[in-house]
Amino acid sequence: MQHAMVAKVGFTAVGLATALGLLLFAAQPPPPAHYTMLDDLIHDGFDRWQGTELKVHGWVVAGSIVQADVAGEPRQTFVLQKAGTRLRVFSRGPLPDTTRDNAEVIVDGYLATATALQPLADTLYAARGTGYRVKTDAEQPLVLDGIALYSRCSHSFRTTDPTGQTPEFK
Repeated sequence: MQHAMVAKVGFTAVGLATALGLLLFAAQPPPPAHYTMLDDLIHDGFDRWQGTELKVHGWVVAGSIVQADVAGEPRQTFVLQKAGTRLRVFSRGPLPDTTRDNAEVIVDGYLATATALQPLADTLYAARGTGYRVKTDAEQPLVLDGIALYSRCSHSFRTTDPTGQTPEFK
């Protein structure tokens, strides 16, 4: 009888320890996004960053910002540049007020194939009314699908993302 009780207590302890371990594992925050300058990202190559959240730092190419409402959501595209390298960016939600031609920005997002976002590019340019069709893969076969956009303002970066949060990067 003593032996059965020890076995029950042992199994219960193992079960509780396993449950606690799974709970702690599930509560782990996601890994932080990898921060990189645009030219470093392009020179390092895109392969190792597929599926990884990135924070890409660069400057907006003058005249490249195109904005439109797509399915009731503000969307935009622009070209990010640094040291002679360029990458097309798509983002959703409102643009920070300081995002304009030649502005220093950080885009938080994921690499996506240009062909996957070509329909969005077509919609944005059609809404602009120019009749111009952007070919997203003209510069690279991959583009950056942004989930948040931070624009330089004074000595910090600010955003107005759809969640209402306004993180600052000094």
